[in-house]
Amino acid sequence: MFDFNIDFGLNDNDIEEFREVIKSNEQFLCIRLVNHGGRCPQCGTFTKCVKEYKLHKIDHAVYIDRKSSIIYYARRFICPRCRKTFYEENPFSSEYTFLFLIRSIALSQL
Repeated sequence: MFDFNIDFGLNDNDIEEFREVIKSNEQFLCIRLVNHGGRCPQCGTFTKCVKEYKLHKIDHAVYIDRKSSIIYYARRFICPRCRKTFYEENPFSSEYTFLFLIRSIALSQL
């Protein structure tokens, strides 16, 4: 079983929903994070007001013997003050993804 705590620094309190699906020798790790809210990048207002969820598929090398992907239900917030929309912070994008890819490559060469 995949451990999000080890690979992405998440613990059980951060995960709202998780399921693992294997279909045609491809593994899908479906995850939704707990709503911890976020700060509007425009005006700095803190909000937990969700506008929508967007499905993101992130190709990922969990196992060497099969193709793996993370299906992440990305939460989009809407600021109640300035109405700007923005994504929640998550460990699956930006510098976290880059660090994970470096780690995956290093582990695959062992």
